[in-house]
Amino acid sequence: MSCLGLGSPPLANALEPGLQGQTTSTAVPPKGDIRAAGTKVGNYWMKKNQAGANNNGWDGGVLMLGIIEHWRQYGIASYKDYAQAWAQSHSWGLLSDGCKLTGNYHNRMTAGYTYLRLLQAGSAGATVAKVTQSLNAQLALPVSPEVTGLVNHQFPGCSSRSFSWKAVDAEFTALPVWITMGKWNGRLKYYNRASALQSYQAHTMGLQDPTTKLWYRDESYKTKLSPNGLKIHWGRGQGWIAAGLAITLTELPTDRSEYGTYRTRFIELMKALRVRQREDGFWNMNVADPHDFPAPETSATALITFAMAQGINLGILSSTTYRPVAAKAWNAMVATTIRNDGFLGYCQKTGLEPVPPTSSKYPDDDSTSNACVGVFLLAGTAMNDLSTKAGKATVTRYEAESMATTVSAGDLQIDVTSKYASGGASNSATLNAVNDQVRFTATNVPAGTYNLRVRFRRSPGNGIWQLTSNGVETGSTTDGYDVDPHYAEVDVGTVYYSTTANRVYGFKAVGKNVASNGYGIGIDCIKLVKP
Repeated sequence: MSCLGLGSPPLANALEPGLQGQTTSTAVPPKGDIRAAGTKVGNYWMKKNQAGANNNGWDGGVLMLGIIEHWRQYGIASYKDYAQAWAQSHSWGLLSDGCKLTGNYHNRMTAGYTYLRLLQAGSAGATVAKVTQSLNAQLALPVSPEVTGLVNHQFPGCSSRSFSWKAVDAEFTALPVWITMGKWNGRLKYYNRASALQSYQAHTMGLQDPTTKLWYRDESYKTKLSPNGLKIHWGRGQGWIAAGLAITLTELPTDRSEYGTYRTRFIELMKALRVRQREDGFWNMNVADPHDFPAPETSATALITFAMAQGINLGILSSTTYRPVAAKAWNAMVATTIRNDGFLGYCQKTGLEPVPPTSSKYPDDDSTSNACVGVFLLAGTAMNDLSTKAGKATVTRYEAESMATTVSAGDLQIDVTSKYASGGASNSATLNAVNDQVRFTATNVPAGTYNLRVRFRRSPGNGIWQLTSNGVETGSTTDGYDVDPHYAEVDVGTVYYSTTANRVYGFKAVGKNVASNGYGIGIDCIKLVKP
């Protein structure tokens, strides 16, 4: 994405062992920047995909949940129109694909959330009759025993069970529908059933780890281990329940007896996730193992960001403690995952656990999904409410490929094109040793006080660098290494320039990560953000 401005100096907050130095900004951006990022992503998806081409299963339902919440937040008519066209294309019905796994009860329900919001908005032809029919059919079944009851229900005529409510995914794909429908029609039985189903997952299935308070994707993962011998707590799985609980706590009356239980589980999970955030702001595909295929992953990070921001907005989470964490995550996604045209990348595709780089579902720069777009839009709505600044940040930007560039003797530098680079290209310097440098000359830099940010490229061959401004070291070191190449942004800190003048920004190799195979430095742009 273009080098948009975001905020102020960083909080020292680290995970992802091995990466060193300064980090992503922990300041919440202005509302205009948050809206622009979400709208860019949403507009791209809607332009490339006709509304009716999106299914009414769990993934299409998650997309539309984000679409409709983006409309509710900003009032952009095209988003409501898109959701309505989708609902009409499916005759306001829920997924029914017979005996297939995707036809389980919790994956059938997700579309109901958007149908209800459209009905409440007075959309022509809107109805939740089929949603109500499904909920009532589920109410007619006892929660257990499994197979004959609702959990792991075996539909008539099917030889296999459906996995209904056996996966933590249900906490997002189904729980909010039970809660919002109960609030809308006053049927307290909906609240009761939702509470019973979550308690079944927590206690009977034991999906919440009693020590870490993280959640297992399903019962089979209670005994599985990562390649490094650690537990597997799937990042998106944590996001599913975190975001589902955040919506529940937003919609459920606070005087309900189960409200306190939801609140406690939410706070426990947020505490566990806060200390497992990566140095760069993302959460891993496996939040329990920083080295279990540690690519940036958008869907988990977006869901957790929404939950955390909404928890602060509701007054449940401490703003002092959690606001910098949510901001860091949002800023990381904006800096890394949005292509110049609005394509949202680094999304793990449909799955149920961390996957290796050889998998087609691995989150890389070409990996996106409808559900990932939906949860990114959802995260933006909560971040917008968290922001206290209107408008957009004032940013002066200097593109690396447009500045005069020099390198130390014997080193090489080239400009490389990329759809993720802010101006369509960035600079890549191949340096041979510690103390080698690449320098960029920015002309007529205006006098003033700025928050200095650097957007750079992480890759397996990059080293640790120190920024200098006119020969003076500025900020701390930054590790340019990552096993998965991607762009990132660091907040160097506050700088004051007394006069308008040319400035030489130097990037000196000061070492390299033990896993890196070189001292390279990749710079996309330098940003001066008005405080």
